[in-house]
Amino acid sequence: MKRLVDLIDGSICRIEDLLIAVFCISALALGVTQVALRYAFNSGFEWSEVAFMLLTICGVLVGAIRAVREDTHIRMDLLLQCVGGRGVKALNLLSHLSALALCAFYVYAGYQYVRFSKMMGTVSPETGISDWIVFSIMPTIMLFFVLRYALRIIRTLQNRDVVASQAAHAGVTETKKAGI
Repeated sequence: MKRLVDLIDGSICRIEDLLIAVFCISALALGVTQVALRYAFNSGFEWSEVAFMLLTICGVLVGAIRAVREDTHIRMDLLLQCVGGRGVKALNLLSHLSALALCAFYVYAGYQYVRFSKMMGTVSPETGISDWIVFSIMPTIMLFFVLRYALRIIRTLQNRDVVASQAAHAGVTETKKAGI
């Protein structure tokens, strides 16, 4: 089971690395091109603002998926600092399960909205792209979040989710040393 989890994790990491690079480099290239066209040649692409925004948002969202893996996302961990080892594990499991449920709901709701948008046949006037294609970004990204949280849950159950446990343990130790 550990090998399978590590294989899935490694595969998702490679996909994340590729997507972050593609989105960031594409957004940067498009932004620089648009600025050069506007200021040097007084022209540009009418769709570039939307494309730049979408590329940037996608890059940030994929970076957030990576933050879940590395436990570097923003969260309140005051409670984790006040409990011991098993309490930390239980709170981490509760946190991961809650996040997984929320992300799974977003996958479902996003998919429903994409279906509705596709049924309506709406098209962006700025890009000429069907809206359902752009809106499909959300359920797709949320599906990656679901996978990340599922992996975090499995690793927590296997006592391999050491990043959060070590951080919480260090906080407890520092708190106890300070006499709090």
